Amino acid sequence: MVIGDGALTPATCDHVVWLSVVLLIALFACQRYGTSKVSVSFSPIMLMWFATNASIGVYNIINYHPSILKAVSPHYVVKFFMSNGKTAWDLLRAVFLGITGAEGMFADLGHFNRRAIQIGFSFVVYPALVITYAGETAYLVKNPEKITDAYYSSLPEPVYWPMFVISTLAAVVSSQSMISACFSIIKQSLFLGCFPRVNIIHTSSEHEGQVYSPEINYILMILTVGLVVGFKGGVELANAYDYNHFLDKFIDADYMDDHVVIELSMMSTGVVVIWVMIITTFLTSLVMLIIWKTSVVLVLAFFLPYMLIESIFMTSLLNKIPQGGWASYAISAFFLTIMLSWTYGRSKRATYEAEREMNIRELDQMLLSSNIYRTPGICFVGPPFHPSFIVTFNTQTQYAKLWWSLLSELYQSKLFYQRIG
Repeated sequence: MVIGDGALTPATCDHVVWLSVVLLIALFACQRYGTSKVSVSFSPIMLMWFATNASIGVYNIINYHPSILKAVSPHYVVKFFMSNGKTAWDLLRAVFLGITGAEGMFADLGHFNRRAIQIGFSFVVYPALVITYAGETAYLVKNPEKITDAYYSSLPEPVYWPMFVISTLAAVVSSQSMISACFSIIKQSLFLGCFPRVNIIHTSSEHEGQVYSPEINYILMILTVGLVVGFKGGVELANAYDYNHFLDKFIDADYMDDHVVIELSMMSTGVVVIWVMIITTFLTSLVMLIIWKTSVVLVLAFFLPYMLIESIFMTSLLNKIPQGGWASYAISAFFLTIMLSWTYGRSKRATYEAEREMNIRELDQMLLSSNIYRTPGICFVGPPFHPSFIVTFNTQTQYAKLWWSLLSELYQSKLFYQRIG
């Protein structure tokens, strides 16, 4: 599902189709240089994006509705639901955009250390987004008719075009986290033996988690460009990101043109994101219970509140699937089919090898054959010594693989070592 979201996130980078295609191809072409080198050029753009948006947010708050900052208080959420009922539940689809992108943070831990993510999110990303959204809302309080183009309408006229350029660049750069997350997930899937073998290239001598896969990069590029060209930046793609329902509550859908939808969907998320979060909550709870040996009470204290919140969001997001949200699920299903097919094939192979397992007596009889030449020397057989292999793979399985390699050599070359240790 992260891969499905990774294909959709870059697809909403701009509302001009062919400009989007050019920018996307350039973005994917840069991946081979590695996360570190790419982030060196991209980080200034994102810092400029957050700084300028926060500054404009402060400007709008001061000039239009300073008391909007009271919305930070959680009691307004309860009050809103009590006053609006089902409408409030429907609008959760739009509210969900405020937490999108968080689903890629766990996968990006291999590319950046935990402290860097904590500091960047807590002191740059989160404050800037809160101020930006508050500024837009303050502007809409005074100009409700501008809701179809809230972001660009709220920009002061002298900075409109500079912000247009910065926002276009930032929309492309923001896709980097999901692309890096896809590489990380494929790497882990390879270690677990549930994904076909692809090239994994380590792009950093200091960080083991900074990896690049050419095959996955090209597949993502084809999927993303296909989505942009196929949907032509239309309403279906925005529904996959599920933002325009918020506008449907206030304006006539016929009035909302495709360009506006794409500009708004730049800040929104796919409907698969909530399932990524739900699955992550389940798996984290299992890790706490089985590996960390955390008490059941603490596991439930974590699991129940998060699952309740995520389930509420999930029920609100589901009915957008027929209107375009199916795209990300289709991509997810495609990769799931590959993984299940590969896992099934590996299990059948393991069964085949187990049924034809050779015992020591049969091996001795084969080695006594006159057509086998015993080469001088000693062959040492043992499990891989790398710590990550020992943790990831079963030792017995590794012995079996080594023996099968030796037997394969015996069958083909009719050569075998004099002694085996």
